[in-house]
Amino acid sequence: MLDMLRRARRLRLQQTAASLAFLSLFAAVPVLSIALSVLSALPVFERLQESVQDFLLRNLFPEAFSETVMGYLEEFAGRASRLSVVGGILFFMTAVTALRVIETTMNAIWSTARRRSLPHRIGLYWALLTLAPIALAAVLALNSRVIAELMSGVEVVWVQSIWFAALPWLLGAVGLWLMFLLLPAVRVVPLHALVGALLSGLLLVLLQRGLGWSVRQLPTYEVVYGAFAALPLLLIWLFLAWAAVLAGALLAASLRHWSAPLDEPTPDDSPGTRFDDGVAVLRALLQVFAGQHVAGNPQVIAVAAYSLAEHFGHNAQRAEQAAEMLERLGYVIRLVHLAGRPSMPGLPHLEGHRRRAGVSDVWSERWAWAGSPEALTLRPLFDDLWWAGQPGGAAAWQGARLDQPLGQALAG
Repeated sequence: MLDMLRRARRLRLQQTAASLAFLSLFAAVPVLSIALSVLSALPVFERLQESVQDFLLRNLFPEAFSETVMGYLEEFAGRASRLSVVGGILFFMTAVTALRVIETTMNAIWSTARRRSLPHRIGLYWALLTLAPIALAAVLALNSRVIAELMSGVEVVWVQSIWFAALPWLLGAVGLWLMFLLLPAVRVVPLHALVGALLSGLLLVLLQRGLGWSVRQLPTYEVVYGAFAALPLLLIWLFLAWAAVLAGALLAASLRHWSAPLDEPTPDDSPGTRFDDGVAVLRALLQVFAGQHVAGNPQVIAVAAYSLAEHFGHNAQRAEQAAEMLERLGYVIRLVHLAGRPSMPGLPHLEGHRRRAGVSDVWSERWAWAGSPEALTLRPLFDDLWWAGQPGGAAAWQGARLDQPLGQALAG
């Protein structure tokens, strides 16, 4: 928990929540306009548009000012059809910019510097903007069918009450789960994303009711701002909402580092330890390389990123740091499957390896040799860690062994 608080302070998540709140104020109208346009364009969902708007009215904002805010948003969204082509493009880009900032924030929380290509990014954003309202309309239609057929009896009124109270929270949790699972440009464990989404969903419900209660009991903003009270209240709510979302994302990202046993000593950051960690990753890749040669298929030389943690006592963070060190030194390359193709700029020769390695799962991530392992030695790794001089306890690696091919140097 203390580590999470330190990470939140280091990532300046409080300032990030404030920035996202301000950006959401401008992006809300384009997003709502796109959602309503998508529903209107599909005859099967057109009659559900009113149900979607009613659901958002009751659950998107605190009850104390929800009707006022939604009224303005719907009015502004209705005027979007009057925009010119250029204005429409800029209007759409506002929504895309908001999603881009959210994606960047998620990447920072998950500590990844990787970026999707522009086609992948646009495809993902368009899917989120168009499929989300369709999915919401479909769920509401299914909910109406369930209520009509299974919960129509008087004897289960209490079941209906529980269902109606839980449905917004469940839908919010599912939406946040998909956000945490899809937006970071790194493999996210679905269970970790679910835990973070449940936390964010619970915080959102509590904050929504708490803010609504405080507005009713202490109408300070209404007294001071009068008819304009909805604007500062909306900004406060957006800030609290984004703070809850980022808290859940931080928890989901931190869970991947909690897999190491509690009684396992924290490894030091000495050159010797880092050298041993790098050697452990190289050994894992060599085992796959040698095994595929025996099987008669030398092209499959990729290792699933999550499997490397097994060589470090299931410490995923330590395994990732070792692999990234080897990537920087040119030993390995990271293969990331994003929206249909891997993120491998400038490395077309690895496309065949990717196909044969079976990198086909969405957001899958693997490590592969950057070149032939038979042409690589331990010398670059050794020199990088001990550039200031020879280590006292590394006699086993000194001499000709550092300049031998990896298969010979790491034999035995």
